Amino acid sequence: MQKKHLFIFLFFWVKISLGQVVFSVEILGDSMQIGDVNTYRLKISHPADVTIRSIDLKPLSVDGLTKERFYQDTSITNHPEKLEQLDEYLRQQGYSREVMEIKNYGNWKTPDKSMMLTGSEADWTTQHNGNTILKENDIQFTFFEEGIHKILSPVIEYEQNGALQKATAQVLSLQVGSPLVQEASASLDSLDVQPIKGVIAEPINWVQDVLIPLGLFLLGVLILGGLIYWFFKKSKKPKVVVPKPKEYIAPSTIAFQQLKELKNKQLWQKGDIKGYQSELTHIIRLYLENRFGINALENTTHEIGLDLKSLNLSEALRGDLQNILQVADLVKFAKAKPTDDIHEQFMTKAENFINTTKKTTAQVDAEKAAIEAEYQRALEID
Repeated sequence: MQKKHLFIFLFFWVKISLGQVVFSVEILGDSMQIGDVNTYRLKISHPADVTIRSIDLKPLSVDGLTKERFYQDTSITNHPEKLEQLDEYLRQQGYSREVMEIKNYGNWKTPDKSMMLTGSEADWTTQHNGNTILKENDIQFTFFEEGIHKILSPVIEYEQNGALQKATAQVLSLQVGSPLVQEASASLDSLDVQPIKGVIAEPINWVQDVLIPLGLFLLGVLILGGLIYWFFKKSKKPKVVVPKPKEYIAPSTIAFQQLKELKNKQLWQKGDIKGYQSELTHIIRLYLENRFGINALENTTHEIGLDLKSLNLSEALRGDLQNILQVADLVKFAKAKPTDDIHEQFMTKAENFINTTKKTTAQVDAEKAAIEAEYQRALEID
């Protein structure tokens, strides 16, 4: 291992001495548990005449397995049943297709959906060594699925001597385990096998062996008799009136009414941006809960995004909704201040999402019929 590190150092030093750009990445923790926060460190060294133009972070959000040869084979990707068999095989081997969730971009500005940063938006930790500049930045990340994760390198575009060039680094693998499995293994290891002891005959204890069991038997008989008496007494009580159910209102109707009331309040126009974003996302979360049965009022934005993947919705609809929830989180927790046109766009996107996914007239009528049928059954039972 020491020879390997020495070779990497010498290779790195030789490239620097030749005035070349050297880009490398490393993970500070070789393995981690689900939900733990790890560090992805980027290092780049270049001569003073080099200017970094952009950093493409999309590879970090791309499934590493899709870059493998078998995912590029059209004889597999064009047949869903073969692709499903391949996914199952990889799951059995411990590989995961879940991408990392980035918690913090270090010194860098958080990118938009394009996952691209300009050179001015990337503030590195910088050191100068003669004519060579050494730069570093740490990205905090986590995974919520166990397995072997492949992390692809970002792509850095730089300008040197008037020519644009690109630099990338190696693909890293990371083992992510489950803390539940670790705890179970620790518990099993702590158990010691004890030798089998012989049977010890004890004399009869009249209190413990006779009187106490007899007393418990009599107590059981009294309790059983009391329950029977209570049951028959309760059966003679007057019937409970079954309340008539409230009128069923479609989730889309409720959501549109709430959006209309939010518009009339004109919160963001009055400077209450946090209040406006909070109410808007609450209306959306309530609609998701009433319409699709998602636990959206309590789940995080990331968990809602995972739930939306299971629904038969277009990527554009899911992307618009995820964007609204993420910006609202930045407003509430990071005190971000979106531009005025963002508020109007989010209102339009929310209305479009609800209008596109609302229940049909036939579905609403079926819901009302089911509620009425349940009410009639309750009346018959009563």
